[in-house]
Amino acid sequence: MTPEEHNLIEQFLTGSLSAAEEQAFRERMESDAAFREKVKFEQQLHETLHPDDWAFASNEEAASVKELETLYKSDEANALKEAIAAGNKEYKETEGTGRSRRWIWYTSAAVLLATLGIFSILNQKPSPEVLYASYLDTTELPSLVVRTDTITNGLGEAEGLFNSKEYEQALPFFENALDSDSDPSATLLLYTGISYMELERYEEAENLFDRLIGSESLDATKGYWYKALLFLKSGRVDESRALLEEIVSNDWYNSDQAQELQKELP
Repeated sequence: MTPEEHNLIEQFLTGSLSAAEEQAFRERMESDAAFREKVKFEQQLHETLHPDDWAFASNEEAASVKELETLYKSDEANALKEAIAAGNKEYKETEGTGRSRRWIWYTSAAVLLATLGIFSILNQKPSPEVLYASYLDTTELPSLVVRTDTITNGLGEAEGLFNSKEYEQALPFFENALDSDSDPSATLLLYTGISYMELERYEEAENLFDRLIGSESLDATKGYWYKALLFLKSGRVDESRALLEEIVSNDWYNSDQAQELQKELP
C-alpha cells in the first residue's frame, strides 16, 4: 500500500473527504478489488484501535466487557493514554507526515492494548476477510516459467503481474494459456484460480480448483486448501470449516495450517 493510499483511506474513514472525493473513492472501491481489501483491513484496524470506537457502552451487562471498561479507565491506562497523547501532539507539531502519524498512533494504541491485556479479555476472533488475507500465501507457488521453456505465451509477464497483485492484467495471459493447453499444469490452474478469487469471481475460481482436485496431478490436494480459502473469502464459513476438517482428517496439503485456521474461525 502506498503512502497516498494510506492517507486517502484515513481521510475516508475519518469523514474528511469532500462529497466528490468520497464518490470517487467509493467508485474505486467498486471497481478495484485489491483496493477494496485494503480499505476493509484499514477499517477493521481503525475500528479496533480508535479510542472513540470502543463498544463497551452498548453491552454493560457482560462481565468481560465491564472488566474491559475497568481496565481502560484505570489509572495506569490513563497515564499511558496521556503519555501517548502528549507524544502524538508533540510529533504533529513538528514534521511528521500523515502516514507516519497514523502508524505511530496505531503502534502506540497497540502497546496500550497489549499492556492492559484487552485482547485476551475480549477474545474476539478475526473476521473471515482478515483470516483469508492472513492465510493466503502465494509466495510458495512455483514459477510458471521453466528455464528450459522456449515458448512462455507471456506467462513470465503474467507471473510478474500476479506477484504485483495486478490480477486483472495477468488474467488474459493465464486464460490464453488455459485455452491452448488441454492438460494445464497444477501451477497454471492455481495462478488462474487465485486471480479469479482475488477479483471475487468466485464461481470461476471454484471451477478451476475443482478441476485441479479432479486431476491426476501430485498437487491435486492443493485445490482443497485454496477452495477452503475461497469459501472463507466469499462468506461461506461453514463450508470452509467442513472442508478444512476434511483436509486435516486426510492429512492433505497444508493440513497443519488448516488445523490452525479451524481454531480461528468465527
